[in-house]
Amino acid sequence: GWRRDRFLWRVGHFKEPFSLDRLTSSANHTFMESALTDALTPGRHLGLGVEADRGIWYLAAGVFGQEARSTDEDADEAVGLTGRLVAHPTIGEGTLVHLGLAVTRRTPDADNGSADQVRFRTQLETDVERSWVLSTGRISHARHHLAGGLETAIARGPLRLQAEYIVARVLRRSPFETAVLDGAYVQAAWLLSDGVTHRYVPLEAEFGMATPSEEKPAWEIALRQSFLDLNDFDAEVFGGSARSTTIALNYYANLNVRLQLNASHVNTDEFATGGSPVGSLVGDDEFSFVQMRWQALF
Repeated sequence: GWRRDRFLWRVGHFKEPFSLDRLTSSANHTFMESALTDALTPGRHLGLGVEADRGIWYLAAGVFGQEARSTDEDADEAVGLTGRLVAHPTIGEGTLVHLGLAVTRRTPDADNGSADQVRFRTQLETDVERSWVLSTGRISHARHHLAGGLETAIARGPLRLQAEYIVARVLRRSPFETAVLDGAYVQAAWLLSDGVTHRYVPLEAEFGMATPSEEKPAWEIALRQSFLDLNDFDAEVFGGSARSTTIALNYYANLNVRLQLNASHVNTDEFATGGSPVGSLVGDDEFSFVQMRWQALF
């Protein structure tokens, strides 16, 4: 990366500018894992991008290839164009408003001997149990896919509210139907210690970690409800859908150390079997799990 004034140029393998939840570093994330909407985001790819912060406005754009992994040498690699525009004004007495829009257009990755397939899948907000419970399988005859995301957040003092909606459309060759998939989340976080706030980073248009003092640790409670639908019956895509509720308790010992405790409850539909049309898992299920993390930054 190379920064000059308020511009940052990047080249390499980095996150595409899409989704506030996905772009927020795991070191700063309120919850241990990203929301279910993570399945619809492009993630990290090889590319060239530029970011600019101009007052209350932030703009990022880039052109990307595919992931740094083995591919079919006889097929064209994927090409993605992604952009994100954010306004982050401060209103009244210290109320920060974040409003963002992101779009991406991508051709299929040249993997598994075919360059006309697209797949979306997720592990349901835990990296301990690594089963891909929701999965579209490989959607065939894909020409390209488009995705758009709306993101919003309000932060005032110890309180932060945040929400996103993402929709992806897989455009396929005739006579196959376009597949439409979507997801959303809404979350709230409250810092229980006086004088501690959620730091905002204008140069990246995202939130940093809470900033306790060395003398005064901080506690935080948070709640998130997320939803993902990887079904499109008209397009004969049966990837399953799920709703997840997570409660988080965070303890910030100082600027470098924190403890996280997450408790989640998940409901899935009958198509959440780990593959489309039928995977090896049991659909129409309901389960809960608890996760804990000790984190040190240096």
